[in-house]
Amino acid sequence: MEWVRTLREWMERQVYGGRFGHRKFGGAGILGISVYFPRYAVDQGQLEEFDGVSPGKYTIGFGQRRMAVPSDLEDVTSMAMTVLQRLVEGYGLSYSDIGRLEVGTESGCDRSKSVKSSLMQLFAESGNFEVEGLDTVNACYGGTAALFNTLAWVESSGWDGRFGVVVAADIAIYAAGPARPTGGCGAAALLIGPNGTLRPEIGLRSTWMENVWDFYKPVTSCSEYPIVNGRETIHCYFRGLDQTYRLFRERCQALDGVSFSLATSVDYALFHSPFNKIVRKALARMYRRDISHKVENGCWVDENGERTTERMFLDVSEPLYLQKCAPGQWFSQEVGNAYTASLYMNLAALVMEKGDKLVGSRICLYSFGSGFASSMFALRVVGSVATIRDHLSPLRTLLEDRPLLSPKEFSRYLEQRESSFYSRHVDWNPCGSVDDLYPGTFYINGHVEMGFDHTAEKFEDNSNWCFPKDSWTILVLICGIHKSNIEPFKYLKRTRIKYFIE
Repeated sequence: MEWVRTLREWMERQVYGGRFGHRKFGGAGILGISVYFPRYAVDQGQLEEFDGVSPGKYTIGFGQRRMAVPSDLEDVTSMAMTVLQRLVEGYGLSYSDIGRLEVGTESGCDRSKSVKSSLMQLFAESGNFEVEGLDTVNACYGGTAALFNTLAWVESSGWDGRFGVVVAADIAIYAAGPARPTGGCGAAALLIGPNGTLRPEIGLRSTWMENVWDFYKPVTSCSEYPIVNGRETIHCYFRGLDQTYRLFRERCQALDGVSFSLATSVDYALFHSPFNKIVRKALARMYRRDISHKVENGCWVDENGERTTERMFLDVSEPLYLQKCAPGQWFSQEVGNAYTASLYMNLAALVMEKGDKLVGSRICLYSFGSGFASSMFALRVVGSVATIRDHLSPLRTLLEDRPLLSPKEFSRYLEQRESSFYSRHVDWNPCGSVDDLYPGTFYINGHVEMGFDHTAEKFEDNSNWCFPKDSWTILVLICGIHKSNIEPFKYLKRTRIKYFIE
């Protein structure tokens, strides 16, 4: 209809030169990042030998080094609680400072109760129960949807002046077979507010969604393992990439007023990372599109119809990968696929790697979730990221120092989760030991009535990884819980806490 076309043209003018012409960035952005991953990992090289596959299948074929392994003491709620607590403590916040909390996950423990509602127990001490937001679910894409929603909230008439927080947390584990080495787990929390250091560029967002059954978790299933069509998922990943990149290129050219090239128009590129090789192929695919060639049936075809091998373009794009992707890709190679958290762990890795060298940079991010949903968007680094980098700096040492499980122990861990976690017996208690957890980690303490009780165990430790130096007030409040009968503190009534102050 004519009025629809007129309205669409007006809206495009607002983005590409009208109302927003005087500013290139959104008013809201990312002010802080926190990341959590379990203490134990399994080496992919050892897993190759244990599984009896050809040497290099996981380390070269998938491009992975290690994979984070959860015990049955942890679920997505405990991980989300841990990363949220670290964000609040690490950036000197109070829970009363948060007005919106949205969780992106596909690993929820209940089909009705949200993970976000479970996180509200952390707000009890502050007396803040007016917190908008719930869970957003669509495979690995939920964290990005939660980010878009929270950015929009800060820029909306509904914003109440407080911070927004996005938590992306997931556990990716698979039944024994070809998909198992592509697992992983972890959580990322993003602090959102006005004038953020990492800010979305207006007009530089593209989205492509379709209805596909490539990966799903049926409500009738009593297993934590998904049903996977890996080949179809890879096709969907690249189909979403092709379409979002096509639209992203067009919009970037309209905004910049110059011809788009991945080599010159984008400083860094980050991807959702089920495994590293798919990221390598994604960048090669984008590079090939930049030089005006098309893709057919998974092979690159130039305008003259001459087929060129995928290997050739992987080799040609290698320098571009090392420059634009590798600085942020190493984290996923160490942790594995953390589903919704994967992309934002890579963003954290880029900040850790480059620090304030990022100031002024344009970062292109590609998010994908099976089913499928995909988006490509740009963040501009408009100020110093030193505070974020300082908060994240212990992660590299923790990754390097993780104890490694043998492949046999890894299989036993997954068997424990599969056999016990979904048994749902009221008298069930986890088999894992709290000694297997990092200091300050929340964990499952057993069933309470019809649900789970998540307990915070804070071990004695000779580092201040869990507690910044200004955490004395927080600890004093926690100490007082056992000496009073204050109703809001009941969520910690079963905790066993050991204290540490540097």
